[in-house]
Amino acid sequence: MPIVNGAINLIRFRVADAPAQRRDWPRYLAQQLRKQSFRPLDRESGEEERSAGWVELHDQDSARLTPGQVFFGDDLMVRWRVDQVRVPPPVIKGAMSEWQHLFENSKQRKPTKREKSEEKELILRKLRKKAFLTTQTYDVRWRMPVHEVQLWATGAKVVDEILGAVEDSMGLVLKPLGPGARWEMMSGPDIRPTPELFGREAVSGDSNES
Repeated sequence: MPIVNGAINLIRFRVADAPAQRRDWPRYLAQQLRKQSFRPLDRESGEEERSAGWVELHDQDSARLTPGQVFFGDDLMVRWRVDQVRVPPPVIKGAMSEWQHLFENSKQRKPTKREKSEEKELILRKLRKKAFLTTQTYDVRWRMPVHEVQLWATGAKVVDEILGAVEDSMGLVLKPLGPGARWEMMSGPDIRPTPELFGREAVSGDSNES
């Protein structure tokens, strides 16, 4: 389950490399997080349709991200917030069709590609002001003592976005943890498929047939 709420799918990563801890480590990391803190959408301009960034774990409306709000014991815990305005394509299509009809009646000609493109942008700005805003949050936990980052999220696009933010904000190099990843972490000459696995008897390399 997520730390607070949001996606229930847990993805785990091994911290392959991390910056050396400084004397002001909590303050430094909090400052780094604030560089990618969440900024609300400017709904009045109608030009923005998506905003994403870090917020506090227990308050998705706060991006102050002070050390006391992001450190819990030896763990760093934050949330990635994504706000998005989506205008349904049928609504855009209907508005454009209505405009084109009025344009052709008044101008006695069809609009050019440039005129349609400019009008579509104006329509989108107006509709974004009226469209519903969706907010999604994703919990992120850095378990420093065990060198592991946990991420509760679904969807490759948002996972990649959060991983990029983690690496930029925290200076980490992450490797996925899972069956395949654990195999890669193991090494040595004795770790190989055995003949028995393929239904064959083991044959010593230095034995000779009589």
